[in-house]
Amino acid sequence: MAEGLKIQLHLRHQQSQKKPTENSEAYTHYLKGRYIWNKGTLEYEKTLDQFQLAIQKDPAFALGYSGSAETYLMSRNGYLSPKIGYPKAVEFARKAISLDETPAEPHAVLATIRQEYEWNWDEAQTGFRRAIALNPSYSTAHAWYALCLGHVGRCELGIVEAKSAIELDPLGPRGYQSLSEEYLFANQYDKAIEAAETLVELSHESRIPYSFRALAEVEKGMYEEAIADFQKARKQFRPEGPTGRLIGRLGHAYAISGRVKEANDTLHELESQPVTASAKSSSLPPSIWAMGIGLVHLGFGNSQLALEWLEKAADERDAGIIHLKCEPIFSSIREEPAYEALLRKMGWKLNLPLWADFLIPMTRSLRKCSLIREDFY
Repeated sequence: MAEGLKIQLHLRHQQSQKKPTENSEAYTHYLKGRYIWNKGTLEYEKTLDQFQLAIQKDPAFALGYSGSAETYLMSRNGYLSPKIGYPKAVEFARKAISLDETPAEPHAVLATIRQEYEWNWDEAQTGFRRAIALNPSYSTAHAWYALCLGHVGRCELGIVEAKSAIELDPLGPRGYQSLSEEYLFANQYDKAIEAAETLVELSHESRIPYSFRALAEVEKGMYEEAIADFQKARKQFRPEGPTGRLIGRLGHAYAISGRVKEANDTLHELESQPVTASAKSSSLPPSIWAMGIGLVHLGFGNSQLALEWLEKAADERDAGIIHLKCEPIFSSIREEPAYEALLRKMGWKLNLPLWADFLIPMTRSLRKCSLIREDFY
């Protein structure tokens, strides 16, 4: 039954696209890359190799460029410096659109970059809506749009989009990832855990889903459970892999639960990390470690140090920094002037007039996310 559903979903996706290439070898490499990418296991090098081979076999194959662009988005997880990975993703996405502007995938990539790298929140939403209009059945666009909605405070709409992604691809990981995060942003922690547990069941090859469950467990005060889940998630990566932000989450859980020695050990591990990872994956950005260090200091209650490191992460365009306004983990520093200054630096508008609370029924949801912007009204 599951295999039949996979075939049905694949055919639905194929029917929404024009015939992508006459070169069967190029298309085979593309399908291999897409298969690896769809698993959500962050196999950066294997995925990129397949998409690059597709382009070599057919230099006019738009989806080959689009797949490469999607893979370069993995710079958000530390495989490349954001200042290398995101521009490469833009380059390949634009090349794909120049060859064929009808596929939704490259438009979704550009929309993701608008929010994660450029902090252009309005254009990001417009870009996701364009991608969905081009292919309403493209589940990843719905999943990524859901995250964008959560980041700008529209959590309830984000939950709807995440559920749409799941309906379109019930066996894929990204819809449940987005749903778990949206519930986290909306302070609905039990539902966030439930969505993450479904993701654990679906993604047998990946330990990454454990980290989604851990985020909500921390907010519920289930520190030992969160620590165990973060430790499981960490095993997904090679020793030289992009574990900095995840290590920081683990260190934060140690600190906030009173396990001071383990937290200090984690902090020392992050501070002593080398910048260079491997020749093939270029270099790990300082941001991956800066974000992690900031999270550990946050767990210790060192607000000023946490904010100093979070600002460094922002300067390096660590993708994790876009959670700064919507994720509950940052609630303890929201009264700090440096926190508000950092939000303004990232393009957020603060100090919404009180009368605006009566303008739309979304206000309660926006308050839950603690994320309100003047230009949404």
